[in-house]
Amino acid sequence: MAKNITNARAKVEDKSYSINEAMNLVKEVSFEKFNASVEVSFNLNLDTTQAEQQLRGSIVLPHGTGKVAKVLAIVEEGDKDAAKSADFVGGIEMMQKVEKEN
Repeated sequence: MAKNITNARAKVEDKSYSINEAMNLVKEVSFEKFNASVEVSFNLNLDTTQAEQQLRGSIVLPHGTGKVAKVLAIVEEGDKDAAKSADFVGGIEMMQKVEKEN
């Protein structure tokens, strides 16, 4: 494994890479036999102590995170139509069922 790391470090230069160059380099120097992850950080030169320089946001990943979320709505009998976007709709009996399974 040390040989693989040494070979990978020899291919990486101390410079800024474009996104396409960086992704090609990551694929080239990867020696794992599984799908590894890549961490990216950006220096945005923001002073977060000032309110006008706060940065907040979210992104949608093209392939998601791989986890599927299911929604259970526990409602009263008359409100079941309001929760039609949920995967599972029920009352107290659904909560009891969930407690039994866990």
